[in-house]
Order: sequence, then C-alpha cells, then structure tokens
Amino acid sequence: MNTHALDRPMNRALGAEEYLRAKLAYETTPHGLNLLLERRPEKIVVLDVRDKASYEKEHIKGALNIPESELSSRLEGLPKERTIVTYSWDATCTLAPQAAMELARRGFKVQFLAGGLE
Repeated sequence: MNTHALDRPMNRALGAEEYLRAKLAYETTPHGLNLLLERRPEKIVVLDVRDKASYEKEHIKGALNIPESELSSRLEGLPKERTIVTYSWDATCTLAPQAAMELARRGFKVQFLAGGLE
C-alpha cells in the first residue's frame, strides 16, 4: 500500500533548509542559462534529455540530444571539465533532474534547467 509523502515520517538526514540550498545550487533558471550562454558558453554543455522526435521539433539552440534512457551508454563524448545543464519538457517532468543525478554520480559537473523547455 502506497502512502502519500506527507503521511510518511520525514527523513531527518537532510533538513528543509539544507535540501533547498542544495537544490538551488544544482538548478538554473532560463534567465541564468541565457546569461551563461552569453557570457561563458565555453564552460557549459546544454543537454536535451527528451526523445529525438521532441528534440527535432524544438530545442534550445546549440543543445545536444541524448535521451535520458540512452544516457548511461553515451557518456564518452561528454566533457567532465564543463558543467552539463540538462533539460526536458516542463516543471513536472523528472527526466532532467534524473539525468543530472546520473551524470553527477559518474563524476560530471551538473545543473538542470528549472521549469524545463516550456
């Protein structure tokens, strides 16, 4: 039986303030991403983790496309010295944070785009 998150005991390993501070450190806003692309494009890689058809329909200019489901098998070409900014559809889609978490687990510097493409 699944219980709602609010009905489960809280995990006290990380308090709300620490969680939110960490979350903000690893996400960027559309405005923040635009500033990075304008001022320091050599420092980042923008990675669209949606499916190929969605990428072909629309994407952020200059973004690479590696669907989240293929990410673990396509890491060789990604630079570890640059921050990889992942994005997906919208704020309700968890693909970008999941991809960022996988990349971080493998030693990449990461952020994800808050709110996604929409």
